[in-house]
Amino acid sequence: MSTRVCEYQIRWLLVVLAGLIVVISPEVEGYPLSYAVASDARALLEFAEGIDDPNGKLQSWQKTDNDPCLWNGVLCETTASGEVRVTQLDLSNSSLSGFLGCDLARLTALTVLDLSYNGFKGSIPGCLGSLCQLEELVLEHNSLEGSIPSGVANCTRKLRILDLSDNLLSGSIPSTVGNLSSLETLDLGTNELTGTIPSSIQRLVELVELSLLDNLLYGSLPSGIGNLRNLEVLLLYTNGLNGTLPASMGNMASLKTIRIGANNFSGSLPYAFGNLTSLEFLGATNNKLTGIDTPFEQMPGLITLQLYNNQISGPIPKNLGMCTNLQTLALYDNQFTGGIPAELGNLTNLKNLYLYGNHLEGGVPPELQNCRSLVELDISQGGLSGPLPELYGLEYLELVALWSNHLTGRIPEAWGSLKSLKTIDVSNNSLTGRIPEVLGSLPNLEKLSLYTNELTGRIPDSFGNLTGLVSLDLSENELTGPIPGFLGKTVSSVNWLFLDQNSLTGPIPESLVNCTSLSVVQLGNNLLSGGLPWNIGHIGPSLITLSIPNAGLEGEIPPSLGNCTGLIALDLSRNQLRGSLPPTLQGLDNSLRIFSVRENELSGEFPPWISQLGNLQVLDLSRNNFSGVMNFSFYDLKAFMNGSTGVSENYEVEITISAKGSTQTLIYILSMSYFLDLSENNFTGSIPEQLGELRDLKYLTLSGNRFSGSIPESFANLVNIESLDLSRNQLSGVIPQELTSLTSLSYFNVSGNHLYGQIPEGDTFRTFPSSYFLDNDDLCGFPLNPCGHPPPEVPGNYPPSRETPGANGDALVSYWAVGIGFFIGFTGVAASLTLNKKARTLMFKPREPVYSEAVIFNKQYAIYRWPKDS
Repeated sequence: MSTRVCEYQIRWLLVVLAGLIVVISPEVEGYPLSYAVASDARALLEFAEGIDDPNGKLQSWQKTDNDPCLWNGVLCETTASGEVRVTQLDLSNSSLSGFLGCDLARLTALTVLDLSYNGFKGSIPGCLGSLCQLEELVLEHNSLEGSIPSGVANCTRKLRILDLSDNLLSGSIPSTVGNLSSLETLDLGTNELTGTIPSSIQRLVELVELSLLDNLLYGSLPSGIGNLRNLEVLLLYTNGLNGTLPASMGNMASLKTIRIGANNFSGSLPYAFGNLTSLEFLGATNNKLTGIDTPFEQMPGLITLQLYNNQISGPIPKNLGMCTNLQTLALYDNQFTGGIPAELGNLTNLKNLYLYGNHLEGGVPPELQNCRSLVELDISQGGLSGPLPELYGLEYLELVALWSNHLTGRIPEAWGSLKSLKTIDVSNNSLTGRIPEVLGSLPNLEKLSLYTNELTGRIPDSFGNLTGLVSLDLSENELTGPIPGFLGKTVSSVNWLFLDQNSLTGPIPESLVNCTSLSVVQLGNNLLSGGLPWNIGHIGPSLITLSIPNAGLEGEIPPSLGNCTGLIALDLSRNQLRGSLPPTLQGLDNSLRIFSVRENELSGEFPPWISQLGNLQVLDLSRNNFSGVMNFSFYDLKAFMNGSTGVSENYEVEITISAKGSTQTLIYILSMSYFLDLSENNFTGSIPEQLGELRDLKYLTLSGNRFSGSIPESFANLVNIESLDLSRNQLSGVIPQELTSLTSLSYFNVSGNHLYGQIPEGDTFRTFPSSYFLDNDDLCGFPLNPCGHPPPEVPGNYPPSRETPGANGDALVSYWAVGIGFFIGFTGVAASLTLNKKARTLMFKPREPVYSEAVIFNKQYAIYRWPKDS
């Protein structure tokens, strides 16, 4: 009986206790949960309270919900202790934002925390280091800042993945990271981390991937980095690391990828790299390496070798020919010498061969024809000689670039069988003969650049079959015959057309206006006849540059040209154009920066609408028959006043100009170069005072007109002026003393006027010769005779004749040269504007970065090129 009573009491006690557990157990306003998982739920809800969730990813996180294990991004598991706990939280790519707090640190069973690709900001809480079960911590691609908390390694000894990449983290890499003994992936790339790589990192012997790319790290690699024998991927590029590459790296036998470019590593590529028999990708570009000691014959698995933009000298290693799996070999922009090894012909899997920008010599080895997988071949900018290679059988070849070498002979007829070709650039060589008709049978050809050679004959009619042609540059050759009529008919997709500096004859085809994608047209220095197509404006706003100087053009400037509202550079100089400037050109007010109609037969008064061209930086109306008084407002020429043209500072060009009595080569940024030349016309009246407000003017030439009155005192405001030519006018009065403040002025010619009085005294004026002041009424003072003393009679000392342009004033600025550049990634352009051959490039190379567009022209002819950014 007593036993039954006791049993009954025990059962009753258990029921009571169970009821008490239900009463006092925490819950999420639903059915009762275990204490642990309910605590996890509360931690998650408190975390969510401070989160901005525009897409409702956390909408299922509700107190009234049954179970947090059913919430979006939450995974629960039964732990070893038998409890159901939140073990994974994955809210990646959820458009969340806000700050991270220590609420998540209460999820003590958490093994995976992934908040990547969101907008979290603030610092990383150090309390996350208390998550002792954590195996994956992924906070990639947020806006987290501050330093990496050293406490992150306090308890997380099980951590296998630590990814904090693509944030705004700063400070140094904590040495405690070396305590993460189970770590397999460490990615701290694309932050703002500084300091050196801690030596403790060599203790991470389980590490498979190490990425510290795109930071501000410096110093040398830890000497013991070779301890990471399981490492497969090493990404250290885009930092400031220096020193030599440790030989211990040869111990990292599991390495498949090494990318250490864009640092300051020096010395040679180590011999020990030959032990990396599993290596597939080796990139050590943009460093200061000087040699190669690596036995590549021990690396048969190598697929990509990129060593470009270093200082490596000596011959190209022949043992590269034993890397039979090699697909990309990029050794460009180094100092390699000698010939191209014939052994490279063994690389039957090679797709990309880039050797340009070295000091190679000899010919292109015929063995390269054995590289049957070749897609891109670029051996430009070297010292290669001999004929062009035949390249038989390279059916996948898309690019041939051999420009700026010393290659001779004819373009091979065999190239007509390379049906995959998209780009041919053999410019700036010494090629002769006719352009092969068979090139017109290349169905995929987009870019053909043959400029600066000695090619003769006509432009092949077969080119009319190149319906996908985008860029055609045949300039600076000896071509004859007409501009082909297929342009604008069967070939209408051309963007860039360069036919300048040949002996082409006949009119410009009317069909050219149907090429509505044209950006640049360069036809100058030919023997053309007729005028511009009257409906040239049909090309429309795509046209950026139209340059046809010294080409024999006649007639009037078509009014439709004003429809080319994207035009930046217009050069029609040295032709026989007549009539007035069409007022429709004021439609170019938002684009035109360079306008030259120098040396034509244009007439009429100074067009008042020119003041509307607010972006003008170069205006040359010289040597025409313009007349009248310049009585319009110059205040709208805003570019001349404050340089506000919107031109990028990257628009840099090296130009040669004839100025200040000598020829000079200068490097200009377009936004700093401003020229105004109205010389050799019939302008009358006073020089407008407003010209003095064009503060950014560097060259102002008004010589050879009939200006009267005094020299404006406002010229003292031209603080950037370097050359001022007022010679051979009818100016009177004294030279303003205020001009002595123009410290940049190095050429000042007022000869052939009616000036009198003392020449201003000042350091600038003491540098000017007497010829700049001759043939005036009564000027005195240095460099002429002292005031109050009669001039001595010097036989043969005559002033320049007013009927002999160029005796003095014309030597000042016989013309100008200006460049405009455009970068989709890129860049600078250099040109020496003479009639000699020059290294200029058009073709878009198969390389990074994106290529820029450039425009260059001078008084003799115009040059427009798209150079590669090395």
